[in-house]
Amino acid sequence: VELLDFKGEDLFEDGGIIRRIKRKGEGYSNPNEGATVEIHLEGFCGGTRFDCKDVKFVVGEGEDHDIPIGIDKALEKMQRGEHCILYLGPRYGFGEAGKPKYGIQANAELVYEVTLKSFEKVRVGRERRSLPGTAVFVLCSSLLLWFIFLAGVQGW
Repeated sequence: VELLDFKGEDLFEDGGIIRRIKRKGEGYSNPNEGATVEIHLEGFCGGTRFDCKDVKFVVGEGEDHDIPIGIDKALEKMQRGEHCILYLGPRYGFGEAGKPKYGIQANAELVYEVTLKSFEKVRVGRERRSLPGTAVFVLCSSLLLWFIFLAGVQGW
């Protein structure tokens, strides 16, 4: 048997992100937008590696860590422990702007090797609240109640 061609999985059926799985992940759960993920990635352009790092970030905010939008989108289709190669078209990479920091020209096609090490999903339909924000709310509410009580006692 001779394999003549293998393209990979077209994640969004537009040819912009092609995935080839090197190691299948575990379970059936995927990160959603807003989930905190921990990944290892290596970025290549024209066969030259330009990025290699372990990074923890929130899905949807990858650009804050110099991660193209295509990686953010692909993570929502990955499972914990999955190791894959992602072929990103320019619109899912760094686009017309390129990435001078890495020497990436405009409209460059990129290849990323990504491992999803872990993730913590955000619950859909619930607002993500940080503990300090909740503590401030409780404190302010308590102070307001005390003020109302004291105002009544003082006859204000």
